[in-house]
Amino acid sequence: MSDGGSKLGVANGVLTYSQLRKYGKIVNISFRLTDCSIPYGVVIGTLPEGYRPSTMISILGAVFDGSTSHTGTISLFPNGNIFQEITRTTIRVCIFSGSFIID
Repeated sequence: MSDGGSKLGVANGVLTYSQLRKYGKIVNISFRLTDCSIPYGVVIGTLPEGYRPSTMISILGAVFDGSTSHTGTISLFPNGNIFQEITRTTIRVCIFSGSFIID
């Protein structure tokens, strides 16, 4: 098992929790951002080398805008970019978690 949580790059917000673990070819990712303002389709972070999928994948997550929780997905790209796909702009907390297989 290798842990890359400390290598997860964040473009917006404060990373208050991150876990990025690789078990052979299986990657588990889980992270929480606070104080975010992330519009739909914006890069919110970057996966380090060795933890990137070979094709675009989506994982489930939720955002909290101060009064309501909204669920949706983020996309992980082979170049490491992580895109938010939940249409909310005043976000206080983002929580995402999932697993995927790499080559």
